[in-house]
Amino acid sequence: MWVTVRVAARGLGISENAVRNMVKRGTLQAERRQGRVYVSVDRNPRPSDASAGRPSNEPTHLSIDAAADQWTAAASNLETEQRRARRDYDDLVEAWSRDLRRQIGRLEGQIDALNAELKAERAGAERLTDSHGEDMRRMATLLQTAQ
Repeated sequence: MWVTVRVAARGLGISENAVRNMVKRGTLQAERRQGRVYVSVDRNPRPSDASAGRPSNEPTHLSIDAAADQWTAAASNLETEQRRARRDYDDLVEAWSRDLRRQIGRLEGQIDALNAELKAERAGAERLTDSHGEDMRRMATLLQTAQ
């Protein structure tokens, strides 16, 4: 089976450049198709001479099972990271919500205080208006009696 350099790199746990270097050295079997490099993978790799302590001149075949195991582990790690990120996000949203509720409560208290102050000022202005109107009526009465 043939896979892209990217898949081979992830399967081996190395960089794409490292895979390309292995292809250049001839330690990894590869071929070019329509401008893309594909690396040979083997479901059941045979033991290599390198694993027996002897250098091997034969191209290396990647184990598709090992690559699948690595992909499964990577997917599991991503799922774990996603759950952690979701918990962190939920915690942030909850903290922001608590903070916003606190700020809204504080602002509502300030609005209530301002409304009470405005009501008191209006009541004072009404008393002045009433007092002024009463004074004007008294003066009108005095003027009428003086005539």
